Amino acid sequence: MSELILWTPSRIALLGKMLDRELAALVGCDRRTVCRTRLQLGIPPFKAPDVWTTEKRALLGKMTDAEVGVLLGLPARRVQAERSRLGIRRFTPEPPAWISLLGTAYDREIGLRLGRSGRSVSYMRERLGVPAYMAPEFWTPERVSLLGTAPDETIGQLLGISTYRVCNARRKHGIPPCFKPWQFTEAQVAQLGTRPDQELAALWGCPTHCVASARSGRSIPAFQEQRRWTAAEIALLGTMSDAAVAQRVGRSKAAVAATRRFHGVSGASKSLPHPHLEDIKREYTTTLAAVPEIATRYGVSNRFIINKAGKRGWRRPDKADPAHALPEGPQ
Repeated sequence: MSELILWTPSRIALLGKMLDRELAALVGCDRRTVCRTRLQLGIPPFKAPDVWTTEKRALLGKMTDAEVGVLLGLPARRVQAERSRLGIRRFTPEPPAWISLLGTAYDREIGLRLGRSGRSVSYMRERLGVPAYMAPEFWTPERVSLLGTAPDETIGQLLGISTYRVCNARRKHGIPPCFKPWQFTEAQVAQLGTRPDQELAALWGCPTHCVASARSGRSIPAFQEQRRWTAAEIALLGTMSDAAVAQRVGRSKAAVAATRRFHGVSGASKSLPHPHLEDIKREYTTTLAAVPEIATRYGVSNRFIINKAGKRGWRRPDKADPAHALPEGPQ
Protein backbone atom coordinates (compact mmCIF):
# COMPACT_ATOMS: atom_id res chain seq x y z
CA MET A 1 0.00 0.00 0.00
CA SER A 2 3.06 2.24 0.45
CA GLU A 3 3.46 2.32 -3.38
CA LEU A 4 0.10 4.03 -3.65
CA ILE A 5 1.09 6.86 -1.33
CA LEU A 6 3.14 9.70 -2.70
CA TRP A 7 5.57 10.68 0.03
CA THR A 8 6.21 14.25 -0.84
CA PRO A 9 8.82 16.26 1.12
CA SER A 10 6.01 17.97 3.03
CA ARG A 11 4.51 14.63 4.09
CA ILE A 12 7.91 13.20 5.01
CA ALA A 13 8.51 16.27 7.16
CA LEU A 14 5.45 15.28 9.24
CA LEU A 15 6.84 11.83 10.11
CA GLY A 16 7.65 11.68 13.82
CA LYS A 17 5.96 15.03 14.40
CA MET A 18 2.60 13.48 15.29
CA LEU A 19 1.25 10.06 16.10
CA ASP A 20 1.40 7.55 13.25
CA ARG A 21 -2.37 7.05 13.33
CA GLU A 22 -2.97 10.78 13.15
CA LEU A 23 -0.69 11.13 10.07
CA ALA A 24 -2.28 8.04 8.48
CA ALA A 25 -5.72 9.66 8.77
CA LEU A 26 -4.29 12.86 7.30
CA VAL A 27 -2.73 11.32 4.15
CA GLY A 28 -5.37 8.59 3.69
CA CYS A 29 -3.55 5.35 4.50
CA ASP A 30 -3.35 2.93 7.38
CA ARG A 31 -1.13 3.34 10.43
CA ARG A 32 1.20 0.45 9.44
CA THR A 33 2.14 2.19 6.16
CA VAL A 34 3.11 5.34 8.03
CA CYS A 35 5.05 3.35 10.65
CA ARG A 36 6.95 1.35 8.00
CA THR A 37 7.89 4.47 6.02
CA ARG A 38 9.07 6.25 9.19
CA LEU A 39 11.23 3.29 10.23
CA GLN A 40 12.73 3.04 6.69
CA LEU A 41 13.77 6.67 6.94
CA GLY A 42 15.16 6.22 10.50
CA ILE A 43 12.77 8.73 12.04
CA PRO A 44 11.95 8.06 15.73
CA PRO A 45 8.26 7.90 16.75
CA PHE A 46 6.46 10.93 17.95
CA LYS A 47 6.69 11.58 21.69
CA ALA A 48 4.07 13.84 23.09
CA PRO A 49 5.48 16.62 25.19
CA ASP A 50 4.81 16.47 28.93
CA VAL A 51 1.78 18.64 29.49
CA TRP A 52 1.59 17.90 33.22
CA THR A 53 3.01 20.91 34.93
CA THR A 54 2.86 21.29 38.70
CA GLU A 55 -0.13 23.60 38.38
CA LYS A 56 -2.02 21.14 36.16
CA ARG A 57 -1.30 18.15 38.39
CA ALA A 58 -2.68 20.17 41.30
CA LEU A 59 -6.08 19.97 39.62
CA LEU A 60 -6.17 16.18 39.72
CA GLY A 61 -8.66 14.81 42.25
CA LYS A 62 -10.12 18.27 42.87
CA MET A 63 -12.80 17.81 40.22
CA THR A 64 -13.92 15.02 37.95
CA ASP A 65 -11.51 13.75 35.27
CA ALA A 66 -13.85 15.02 32.55
CA GLU A 67 -13.88 18.52 34.06
CA VAL A 68 -10.06 18.59 34.28
CA GLY A 69 -9.90 17.39 30.68
CA VAL A 70 -12.11 20.23 29.51
CA LEU A 71 -9.93 22.78 31.32
CA LEU A 72 -6.69 21.38 29.92
CA GLY A 73 -7.96 20.38 26.49
CA LEU A 74 -7.14 16.70 27.11
CA PRO A 75 -9.22 13.52 26.83
CA ALA A 76 -10.68 12.37 30.14
CA ARG A 77 -8.80 9.05 29.80
CA ARG A 78 -5.41 10.85 29.77
CA VAL A 79 -6.42 12.74 32.89
CA GLN A 80 -7.50 9.48 34.56
CA ALA A 81 -4.24 7.76 33.54
CA GLU A 82 -2.10 10.53 35.03
CA ARG A 83 -4.17 10.63 38.22
CA SER A 84 -3.93 6.85 38.63
CA ARG A 85 -0.14 6.95 37.97
CA LEU A 86 0.27 9.46 40.79
CA GLY A 87 -2.01 7.48 43.13
CA ILE A 88 -4.50 10.29 43.53
CA ARG A 89 -8.03 9.23 44.49
CA ARG A 90 -10.78 10.24 42.13
CA PHE A 91 -12.90 13.21 43.02
CA THR A 92 -15.92 12.52 45.26
CA PRO A 93 -18.38 15.38 45.55
CA GLU A 94 -19.28 16.63 48.98
CA PRO A 95 -22.35 14.71 50.21
CA PRO A 96 -25.58 16.73 50.41
CA ALA A 97 -26.94 17.84 53.76
CA TRP A 98 -29.46 14.98 53.96
CA ILE A 99 -26.61 12.46 54.11
CA SER A 100 -26.44 13.24 57.83
CA LEU A 101 -29.86 11.58 58.18
CA LEU A 102 -28.56 8.20 57.02
CA GLY A 103 -28.70 5.58 59.76
CA THR A 104 -30.86 7.75 62.05
CA ALA A 105 -34.11 6.07 60.93
CA TYR A 106 -35.27 3.31 58.61
CA ASP A 107 -34.25 3.89 54.97
CA ARG A 108 -37.88 3.88 53.82
CA GLU A 109 -38.79 6.54 56.39
CA ILE A 110 -35.91 8.78 55.29
CA GLY A 111 -36.94 8.21 51.68
CA LEU A 112 -40.51 9.29 52.41
CA ARG A 113 -39.21 12.41 54.16
CA LEU A 114 -36.95 13.35 51.22
CA GLY A 115 -39.20 12.23 48.38
CA ARG A 116 -36.78 9.45 47.39
CA SER A 117 -37.13 5.71 47.17
CA GLY A 118 -36.03 3.61 50.12
CA ARG A 119 -33.75 1.67 47.77
CA SER A 120 -31.81 4.79 46.71
CA VAL A 121 -31.36 5.78 50.35
CA SER A 122 -30.10 2.26 51.16
CA TYR A 123 -27.65 2.43 48.24
CA MET A 124 -26.19 5.76 49.39
CA ARG A 125 -25.97 4.56 53.01
CA GLU A 126 -24.15 1.35 52.04
CA ARG A 127 -21.85 3.24 49.66
CA LEU A 128 -20.79 5.58 52.46
CA GLY A 129 -20.43 2.73 54.94
CA VAL A 130 -23.15 4.00 57.27
CA PRO A 131 -24.66 1.14 59.34
CA ALA A 132 -28.38 0.49 59.07
CA TYR A 133 -30.68 1.96 61.66
CA MET A 134 -31.48 -0.26 64.61
CA ALA A 135 -34.58 0.68 66.56
CA PRO A 136 -33.93 1.07 70.28
CA GLU A 137 -35.07 -1.82 72.44
CA PHE A 138 -38.61 -1.15 73.61
CA TRP A 139 -38.39 -3.41 76.63
CA THR A 140 -36.02 -1.44 78.83
CA PRO A 141 -35.22 -2.84 82.30
CA GLU A 142 -37.74 -0.41 83.79
CA ARG A 143 -40.54 -1.68 81.53
CA VAL A 144 -39.61 -5.32 82.04
CA SER A 145 -39.88 -4.77 85.79
CA LEU A 146 -43.59 -3.93 85.30
CA LEU A 147 -44.39 -7.31 83.75
CA GLY A 148 -46.34 -9.59 86.06
CA THR A 149 -47.08 -6.85 88.58
CA ALA A 150 -50.54 -6.30 87.12
CA PRO A 151 -52.72 -7.97 84.48
CA ASP A 152 -51.29 -7.84 80.95
CA GLU A 153 -54.20 -5.67 79.82
CA THR A 154 -53.43 -3.08 82.50
CA ILE A 155 -49.71 -3.02 81.60
CA GLY A 156 -50.63 -2.67 77.93
CA GLN A 157 -52.83 0.34 78.62
CA LEU A 158 -50.06 1.89 80.72
CA LEU A 159 -47.42 1.48 77.99
CA GLY A 160 -49.73 2.15 75.05
CA ILE A 161 -49.30 -1.29 73.44
CA SER A 162 -51.50 -4.34 72.90
CA THR A 163 -52.18 -6.96 75.55
CA TYR A 164 -50.81 -9.58 73.13
CA ARG A 165 -47.44 -7.82 72.96
CA VAL A 166 -47.25 -7.57 76.76
CA CYS A 167 -48.10 -11.26 77.09
CA ASN A 168 -45.37 -12.23 74.61
CA ALA A 169 -42.75 -10.15 76.43
CA ARG A 170 -43.76 -11.59 79.79
CA ARG A 171 -43.49 -15.16 78.50
CA LYS A 172 -40.15 -14.38 76.84
CA HIS A 173 -38.74 -13.28 80.20
CA GLY A 174 -40.28 -16.25 82.00
CA ILE A 175 -42.50 -14.06 84.19
CA PRO A 176 -45.74 -15.66 85.43
CA PRO A 177 -48.99 -13.76 84.87
CA CYS A 178 -50.52 -11.68 87.59
CA PHE A 179 -53.61 -13.20 89.15
CA LYS A 180 -55.34 -10.68 91.36
CA PRO A 181 -59.05 -11.46 91.33
CA TRP A 182 -61.22 -8.39 91.36
CA GLN A 183 -63.61 -8.20 94.26
CA PHE A 184 -67.13 -7.52 92.98
CA THR A 185 -69.98 -6.33 95.16
CA GLU A 186 -73.36 -8.04 95.09
CA ALA A 187 -74.77 -5.10 93.16
CA GLN A 188 -72.05 -5.48 90.54
CA VAL A 189 -72.58 -9.23 90.29
CA ALA A 190 -76.26 -8.55 89.65
CA GLN A 191 -75.32 -6.49 86.57
CA LEU A 192 -73.09 -9.16 84.99
CA GLY A 193 -74.45 -10.08 81.58
CA THR A 194 -76.90 -7.17 81.51
CA ARG A 195 -74.43 -4.93 79.66
CA PRO A 196 -71.30 -5.61 77.56
CA ASP A 197 -68.25 -6.59 79.62
CA GLN A 198 -66.30 -3.61 78.23
CA GLU A 199 -68.92 -1.14 79.45
CA LEU A 200 -69.05 -2.65 82.92
CA ALA A 201 -65.24 -2.71 83.12
CA ALA A 202 -65.06 0.98 82.19
CA LEU A 203 -67.81 1.78 84.69
CA TRP A 204 -66.10 -0.06 87.55
CA GLY A 205 -62.51 0.81 86.60
CA CYS A 206 -61.26 -2.74 86.23
CA PRO A 207 -59.84 -4.83 83.35
CA THR A 208 -62.36 -6.29 80.92
CA HIS A 209 -61.03 -9.80 81.42
CA CYS A 210 -61.89 -9.59 85.15
CA VAL A 211 -65.52 -8.85 84.31
CA ALA A 212 -65.61 -11.63 81.71
CA SER A 213 -64.04 -14.08 84.16
CA ALA A 214 -66.50 -13.21 86.92
CA ARG A 215 -69.42 -13.57 84.52
CA SER A 216 -68.32 -16.89 82.97
CA GLY A 217 -67.44 -18.26 86.42
CA ARG A 218 -71.09 -17.75 87.39
CA SER A 219 -72.36 -19.31 84.12
CA ILE A 220 -73.83 -15.99 83.03
CA PRO A 221 -73.89 -15.66 79.23
CA ALA A 222 -72.31 -12.65 77.60
CA PHE A 223 -74.55 -9.69 76.95
CA GLN A 224 -76.30 -9.66 73.62
CA GLU A 225 -78.57 -7.03 72.21
CA GLN A 226 -82.09 -8.21 73.05
CA ARG A 227 -85.56 -6.85 73.45
CA ARG A 228 -86.45 -4.85 76.52
CA TRP A 229 -88.17 -6.49 79.45
CA THR A 230 -91.82 -5.56 79.59
CA ALA A 231 -93.58 -4.71 82.82
CA ALA A 232 -95.53 -7.97 82.57
CA GLU A 233 -92.34 -9.99 82.21
CA ILE A 234 -90.71 -8.26 85.15
CA ALA A 235 -93.82 -8.96 87.23
CA LEU A 236 -93.23 -12.71 86.75
CA LEU A 237 -89.77 -12.56 88.34
CA GLY A 238 -89.73 -14.38 91.66
CA THR A 239 -93.25 -15.75 91.27
CA MET A 240 -91.91 -19.01 89.90
CA SER A 241 -88.54 -20.58 89.25
CA ASP A 242 -86.13 -18.81 86.90
CA ALA A 243 -86.40 -21.77 84.53
CA ALA A 244 -90.18 -21.44 84.46
CA VAL A 245 -89.97 -17.70 83.80
CA ALA A 246 -87.38 -18.31 81.10
CA GLN A 247 -89.72 -20.69 79.26
CA ARG A 248 -92.62 -18.32 79.68
CA VAL A 249 -90.86 -15.21 78.33
CA GLY A 250 -88.59 -16.94 75.82
CA ARG A 251 -85.27 -16.00 77.41
CA SER A 252 -82.35 -17.92 78.91
CA LYS A 253 -82.45 -18.98 82.54
CA ALA A 254 -79.21 -17.03 83.20
CA ALA A 255 -80.72 -13.86 81.67
CA VAL A 256 -83.78 -14.23 83.87
CA ALA A 257 -81.65 -14.74 87.00
CA ALA A 258 -79.45 -11.73 86.16
CA THR A 259 -82.46 -9.50 85.54
CA ARG A 260 -84.15 -10.70 88.74
CA ARG A 261 -81.04 -9.87 90.78
CA PHE A 262 -80.70 -6.52 89.03
CA HIS A 263 -84.24 -5.58 90.11
CA GLY A 264 -83.62 -6.86 93.65
CA VAL A 265 -86.22 -9.64 93.39
CA SER A 266 -85.64 -12.73 95.47
CA GLY A 267 -85.82 -16.15 93.84
CA ALA A 268 -89.00 -18.17 94.20
CA SER A 269 -88.90 -20.43 97.25
CA LYS A 270 -88.77 -24.08 96.30
CA SER A 271 -91.05 -24.86 99.22
CA LEU A 272 -93.89 -22.82 97.73
CA PRO A 273 -96.22 -24.59 95.29
CA HIS A 274 -96.32 -23.51 91.68
CA PRO A 275 -98.99 -20.82 91.28
CA HIS A 276 -100.65 -22.82 88.49
CA LEU A 277 -100.16 -26.25 90.01
CA GLU A 278 -103.91 -26.89 90.27
CA ASP A 279 -104.43 -25.88 86.65
CA ILE A 280 -101.60 -28.17 85.58
CA LYS A 281 -103.13 -31.04 87.56
CA ARG A 282 -106.56 -30.43 86.05
CA GLU A 283 -105.29 -30.47 82.49
CA TYR A 284 -103.03 -33.46 83.14
CA THR A 285 -105.77 -35.60 84.69
CA THR A 286 -108.83 -34.54 82.70
CA THR A 287 -107.62 -33.70 79.18
CA LEU A 288 -105.67 -35.49 76.52
CA ALA A 289 -103.26 -32.55 76.06
CA ALA A 290 -99.68 -33.73 75.69
CA VAL A 291 -97.25 -33.06 78.52
CA PRO A 292 -95.02 -30.77 76.39
CA GLU A 293 -98.10 -28.71 75.47
CA ILE A 294 -99.09 -28.31 79.13
CA ALA A 295 -95.50 -27.52 80.14
CA THR A 296 -95.20 -24.80 77.52
CA ARG A 297 -98.53 -23.27 78.48
CA TYR A 298 -97.55 -22.89 82.15
CA GLY A 299 -93.82 -22.25 81.73
CA VAL A 300 -92.52 -25.45 83.34
CA SER A 301 -90.46 -28.36 82.12
CA ASN A 302 -91.82 -31.76 81.04
CA ARG A 303 -89.95 -33.38 83.93
CA PHE A 304 -91.59 -30.98 86.40
CA ILE A 305 -95.05 -32.25 85.42
CA ILE A 306 -94.01 -35.91 85.34
CA ASN A 307 -92.31 -35.64 88.75
CA LYS A 308 -95.39 -33.98 90.26
CA ALA A 309 -97.63 -36.61 88.75
CA GLY A 310 -95.50 -39.40 90.17
CA LYS A 311 -95.25 -37.90 93.65
CA ARG A 312 -98.91 -36.87 93.90
CA GLY A 313 -100.44 -39.88 92.15
CA TRP A 314 -101.94 -38.03 89.22
CA ARG A 315 -103.41 -40.28 86.55
CA ARG A 316 -104.02 -39.50 82.90
CA PRO A 317 -107.36 -40.18 81.26
CA ASP A 318 -107.95 -43.61 79.76
CA LYS A 319 -105.99 -42.81 76.59
CA ALA A 320 -102.33 -43.05 77.50
CA ASP A 321 -100.16 -40.05 76.89
CA PRO A 322 -96.96 -41.19 75.15
CA ALA A 323 -95.18 -38.13 76.53
CA HIS A 324 -95.78 -39.40 80.06
CA ALA A 325 -93.06 -41.98 79.76
CA LEU A 326 -89.51 -40.83 80.38
CA PRO A 327 -87.02 -41.77 77.67
CA GLU A 328 -85.04 -44.83 78.60
CA GLY A 329 -81.37 -44.35 79.30
CA PRO A 330 -78.58 -46.29 77.66
CA GLN A 331 -78.57 -49.97 78.54
